[in-house]
Amino acid sequence: MFRSPLSILIVLWRRPLASLLAAALLSLAGWGGYEGYKSLRAWNHERAARQALAERNFKAARDHLRTCLDLRPNKASTHFLAAQAARRDGDLNAAEKHLLICQRLGDVTNDVTLEWALLLAQRGKLVEVEEYLNRRLAERDVNTPLILEELSWEYLRVHRLAEAGQLLEAWLALEPNNSEAWVRKGWIAEHLFNHAAALEAYGKALDLHPDRDSVRLRLVEILLLTNKPGDALGHLEQLCERSSDDPAVVVTLARCHRQLGHLDEARALLDDLLAARPRHSQALSERGMVAMDLNKPDQAEELLRRAADHGPFDKQILFNLYQCLERLDKKDEAAKVQARLKENEADLKRMRDIMKDVLRRPHDPAPRCEAGKIFLRNGFTDDGLHWLGTALQEDSSHQPTHQALADYYDQLGNAELAARHKSFLAGK
Repeated sequence: MFRSPLSILIVLWRRPLASLLAAALLSLAGWGGYEGYKSLRAWNHERAARQALAERNFKAARDHLRTCLDLRPNKASTHFLAAQAARRDGDLNAAEKHLLICQRLGDVTNDVTLEWALLLAQRGKLVEVEEYLNRRLAERDVNTPLILEELSWEYLRVHRLAEAGQLLEAWLALEPNNSEAWVRKGWIAEHLFNHAAALEAYGKALDLHPDRDSVRLRLVEILLLTNKPGDALGHLEQLCERSSDDPAVVVTLARCHRQLGHLDEARALLDDLLAARPRHSQALSERGMVAMDLNKPDQAEELLRRAADHGPFDKQILFNLYQCLERLDKKDEAAKVQARLKENEADLKRMRDIMKDVLRRPHDPAPRCEAGKIFLRNGFTDDGLHWLGTALQEDSSHQPTHQALADYYDQLGNAELAARHKSFLAGK
């Protein structure tokens, strides 16, 4: 029987207990509905976060997980996932914070222990956790790809290339469509001067993720180095669609046009770039080579000298300048540049031998120290300090490395850091 709203109110007024019970039931129903809505929303965001992690879109994953934690701030499994996303995104402090919350909430599973180990490895403490990580690899559990991802990166960082290569093969056996693994395989091949293998690996990475512009640019540079400008042009056109104002892309496109004989196109690109960046050494050098191809060696000399002033350690710039001076019959000046080139060539040859030594003896600090000194001598400061740092990771008391660092900081005028390394030499 139908009752009007007014009659229902009268009944509830006459029966206060029924009224209270009805109100309580309505309240519980509303609360349950709200909680169900929150749970569903959190679940959807967590699912999206997992998908983003699978695609290596760490920023998107972290955004989704922040929303999850706003809705469910005390869910340990979400904090664990947030720790993983933050670590893989390079935000190690945030990762540590989430792991500590996991522990406070009582989550001390093997997965959390593994994540702590991966975090320590990423903080530069590989030696403390390497045995544990390799033991976990031997167990071949569901986390194996994560371990392979981090451990291969740490081996690459300290130039243990043979071991990194083995891990990458294992990773690709599990995940043959993992773009990052192919990129790292290409990087190893490139640094071992195996251009064909590097092109193959970078090409597979781009087939899987065509928007990785930095990888495409590396592929293009190898194609130009191996005199394949026709193959490079299509890649460069794709890069220009997305990065037309990137100086590296513009210079590389100009080099490609020059190798193809499109001198007007190359000149126009470089003139526009140099109008905005007149000190860009690569652009100056490439513009000088365009002038050479246009039979204007005097103009080329002026451009190449400026390029050498701004890039005094660049082998290609020095070679271009040498060619120009030879063409102008400036024998004495050409001989001086040639002497610098021979020194660079000797260093490059020695570096190839050092890479082989590091592959054979990855824990020997001596070849790492020598590599660092060669890089510093040629103006590659970051690379030099990195290599010297890896030598000290292998042997914290290695005297030649401390001497090299003391000399470097003395030249830099940093007496404090120089003294720190000299203290090792003094046996303190």
